[in-house]
Amino acid sequence: MTLPNAMKIFLPNSVDANTEISVSSGGDTAKFIADGKRDTYWESVGEDSDAIVSTIELAFKNDVGGIVAHDYDHIAMLNTNWKQGGGEIIDMNNNFWYMTSLGAFFNNDTDFLLDMNRVLIPSRIPKKIILLPQFTKNINEEKKIGEIMILKLVLELNALTQFNRQDDAKEGHFRTHNGPLIKWTEFTKFGGELTIQNLTQEQRDTLQEALTDNEFLTYAFYSDYDPTAIYTMALASRPVEVFERKTQLFTLTLNLKQK
Repeated sequence: MTLPNAMKIFLPNSVDANTEISVSSGGDTAKFIADGKRDTYWESVGEDSDAIVSTIELAFKNDVGGIVAHDYDHIAMLNTNWKQGGGEIIDMNNNFWYMTSLGAFFNNDTDFLLDMNRVLIPSRIPKKIILLPQFTKNINEEKKIGEIMILKLVLELNALTQFNRQDDAKEGHFRTHNGPLIKWTEFTKFGGELTIQNLTQEQRDTLQEALTDNEFLTYAFYSDYDPTAIYTMALASRPVEVFERKTQLFTLTLNLKQK
């Protein structure tokens, strides 16, 4: 049973600064697909027709430019007008498989988290993913995508969670020479304290291992009703752990800051 406030926690987004991104048009804005900002976006150019299939190719690379493969089971797309299209995955042996039409899973949302187990494709570990947006929510628009996340699930929580949000901001106030108070903000980043209750030993161990092995994890805070609340986060301090002997369940408290 998944509770209404259930969370999904993933390994870091495979689409990062090392990813080689190729697009069929709009190359000047392709970098925005991987900049970690929902509100900046790639937009096609001259492909404002539902008869035209656009192409977004994501080739995974390591720090020195070598080809790598990334396992995944979810795709998140934020701030998009894509309604229907398809895709391909290519593995290290250059085998490729076509994703069945993705349109049935978008629900006309501008943000969505797609469980690829629902899109009947073989379980393969790709070195490259090609997305093929075609139809837009309003007919014959340029295709637009703010952020693409290729994700591997660590833990889907059926435990109780509580998130006390406190964003991290660089901001302040100053007064002009004649007295009015002026507020300035340089940036605001998502953050806060996440408390996860009723974790089994297995869940606790899985989460602790992921936190130890990765500088960042990706958290879908309200995957059941608000897919916009998906962030790549780091631990600001070591987790606080409480073990209840009577129930033999764990509570973990994580102080998280957005990347």
